[in-house]
Amino acid sequence: MAIELASRLRRVRGRAAPRLKNLGLPGAAGALLLCLTLLGAAWQLPGLRGEQDRVRDQLAELERRPKPLLRVASAASPSLVAQLPAEADLPGLLSQVFAAAQLQGVSVGQSDYGYAAGERGGPPSLQLRLDSMTSYANARRFVNQVVLTVPSAALTGFSIVRESEAQPVPRVRLSFAIYYRSVP
Repeated sequence: MAIELASRLRRVRGRAAPRLKNLGLPGAAGALLLCLTLLGAAWQLPGLRGEQDRVRDQLAELERRPKPLLRVASAASPSLVAQLPAEADLPGLLSQVFAAAQLQGVSVGQSDYGYAAGERGGPPSLQLRLDSMTSYANARRFVNQVVLTVPSAALTGFSIVRESEAQPVPRVRLSFAIYYRSVP
């Protein structure tokens, strides 16, 4: 293959010689580098084709193997659900959340809550949305306090917006999911 390439280069050189003179020394050096690069690529091509065949064989082997069936387990294990607070404990948990807000200096302006059924075998949750005007540091301390005092609570949303330059403290919107164990 290299001999064949060399003979082609000789034929091209004969026709391209007048053009190479017009290129000057930098152009001729560039053309020579291009030829050397092509020659090196042609030299490496058989090895790369062998590597390509080996990878193709490995992919075919992986496709022939039987695929294992995945077992889908419920999202919450029974031991985890047993550790969650009962539905009757939700008013106490809500009072803990509002006590944490008061302790951390977060004045809750508007709150909204709703119940969400458990998805894919998971436990149900109480979705709590809080709106407040407080500093970022107070909001962070409040979130940490809630997560520490209510272990079944998860922070599901946090947005902080300063509506204008003149507004001294930003508007903070927090969303929590408090998971509980429903008693049949």
